[in-house]
Formats: sequence, structure tokens, C-alpha cells
Amino acid sequence: MKSSFEAAFPNITRWVKGFGTVEIGYDLGTDSFIRVIDEGGMPWSGKSRYETVDDAFQDFEQGIKATLGTHKPSPKSRVSAKPSRTTKTPVQRKRKPSDDSLPKQVRKLEEIVEAIRRKENVQVTRLTVVKKLCENPDAAGAFAMFLARKGQERLREKKGKERYRQLASRAVREMKAYLDEPSEDQKEGLWSLLWEIEGEQNEYESVRWGVVRNIKCWDLLIVEKALRTILKPEEAPHRLYQASRNYVGASIAFEKGSIPQIEEIARFWRRYYRGKA
Repeated sequence: MKSSFEAAFPNITRWVKGFGTVEIGYDLGTDSFIRVIDEGGMPWSGKSRYETVDDAFQDFEQGIKATLGTHKPSPKSRVSAKPSRTTKTPVQRKRKPSDDSLPKQVRKLEEIVEAIRRKENVQVTRLTVVKKLCENPDAAGAFAMFLARKGQERLREKKGKERYRQLASRAVREMKAYLDEPSEDQKEGLWSLLWEIEGEQNEYESVRWGVVRNIKCWDLLIVEKALRTILKPEEAPHRLYQASRNYVGASIAFEKGSIPQIEEIARFWRRYYRGKA
């Protein structure tokens, strides 16, 4: 006898019955195939791709297990099994553009990975290609959301300070709402949130060459920089370049451990431009 879905996936069942919603289908903004949503934002998301849908649900079942322990049931929960707006039909997939149509900066990001694998001395400053990609306000906004969500995910995965996790979740939720439908009231709220986040790491130290800020949580700093670019788009190229460096985690030269993060950034931009084609 075949087992029921509820028996096979008890944690997923608990989530959809009492905690929040589920979205299935690749989403460019979150770079995930499957994710869960509640009133506080997106407490869990999976990988960008899986070999099978079964693999996605197995990952979901394990990933949501820890999340359930910190959540209270929501009276408004429901299941939303819908494809992302960026999901393409089989016919559309056959027509995706060639690499020649992608900005050269996207290919340069992938060249960085290849150079690291060849054990070349690759300086972190090569990430400046991100600046050019972020000159377009819409692209910068999408990338800011991507980085903010990555910061949020890492805070959750590392079981970071509860206060930091709460601030990151608020930032992701309110940034998305503002980008979807901007208003002055929302903008004022984002400014207040930015000052609140900055206040968590507002200690400075005098050194021989000037003053430096003491950063306790780099993942929260990524969220902070992404949020600031939403409020001050003219700063997006520089701020998002800095946030990218913080996400990759290298200071002078890239190492092998930087490859997964650079690949994620390159994959985001590749999918962003293919989605626009």
C-alpha cells in the first residue's frame, strides 16, 4: 500500500496546516525552487535546482523541521503551489537566448570561477563587474533583494542572534513590498528600519589611518547595504559591489571556498537577463 503524503512528509504537513504557505517553481528573486512564506517573511528556502521534485520535497521536509520549532501557527495559513512568474513553458525554454546576448559582465563573473579553479591569483577587485550590472535601477533592485535574502538565509542557517534574524526578515519583507508598490509611507518605514539595523553595529574604533566600524555580523551588514540601495538607488553600484564582496567573504584574493558564492551571483545575473529576454 502506498503511504499517504502526510505520512511521508509530516513536517511539510504541519507547516501547511498551521504555519504558512508553500511556493513551488523557480523564482529569480530568491534563487530557489521551493520556499515557505509566513507573516514574517521567508523563513526557509531550498536550492535553486533539484534533480527531481521528490528530491526537492525531501530537502524541504528536512529543512522545515528546524524552522517549525521557532514558529507559532498562523490562522491564515494555506497552500500555494504555484509556479513562479519567471517559470517558462517548455516552448519558451527552447527559445532561451544564447550566451552572446548576455552582458559581458555576466560572462566575466563565470571567468572568475574558472580562473580560481586554475589556481590563478584572482583579486577580489574583479567583482567590480557587478557595478556595471547594477547601473540599471530595476536590475539593482532585484540584485539587492537577492543579496538581502542570502544574508537572511545565512543568519538562519548559522542560528545567528535572534535580534539579527528578526531585522533581516523585516528588511526582506518590507523591501519587497516597497519594490512591488512604492509609497512615501513605506519609504519612511524603510529609513527607520535601516537606522535600526545600523544601530546594531554602530561601534567605531580609531586606528592609525582613521576610524573603522566594528562589524560583529557580516550577514546583517549585507542586508543593511542591500536595504540602503533601495532607498538611495544612486549608490547601488558601489554598495552592491561591497555587499557582494561581503557575501563572497574574501578580502584580497579569492580562494577555492569563494567559488559557490560567486557561482550563485553569476547564476542570478544569467537568469535575470534570460528572464528579461
